[in-house]
Amino acid sequence: MENIKKDEAQDQKHDELAESLNDLFSSVTTMIKSELQGTNNNLELLEKMNVRVAEEYKGFGDLASGLRVFVEQLKCKSGSFNEYVEQIDAIEKQVTEFEAVVSMLDKYVALLESKVHSLYQTKLHLPNEQIMYKLSKWVGLMRIVSLNLLIYLFYSQLVLFCSSLYSLFGSSNSPSIHKGFR
Repeated sequence: MENIKKDEAQDQKHDELAESLNDLFSSVTTMIKSELQGTNNNLELLEKMNVRVAEEYKGFGDLASGLRVFVEQLKCKSGSFNEYVEQIDAIEKQVTEFEAVVSMLDKYVALLESKVHSLYQTKLHLPNEQIMYKLSKWVGLMRIVSLNLLIYLFYSQLVLFCSSLYSLFGSSNSPSIHKGFR
């Protein structure tokens, strides 16, 4: 009997040990499942974030492609502007040269005018007062001509500039400023 009690006590200890080990393994299994579920949740979140970032980068790619096309269009327009900038520079150079000529002409007319007035006041070497009067009128006309040349220069250069702008920006049905001028 004592053997039986020992066997039962041993079986009971063995059952308690088996039950404790079973509880331990169940707890470890639950813990590992929780850890794996947490890792799985993190991986799903990472996958969703990757999909979202990929969509955003695709949008950036579309934007970059659009910007590339826009920059190419600007380069083409910039190239056409260079031609007009060169024309404007040439016009400016011509205006400067013409202004110098008109300025010299104006100074010459002013000199003539002062000589005529001085001769008119002193009446030296001129037999006729009528000649002085005509000479005075001629000098006045020269001054008017030089001013008219300056105005014509300004207007013609303005017309050239505007026609360049129209050819750059204008449409085919835009009115021409220089119609009948050239």
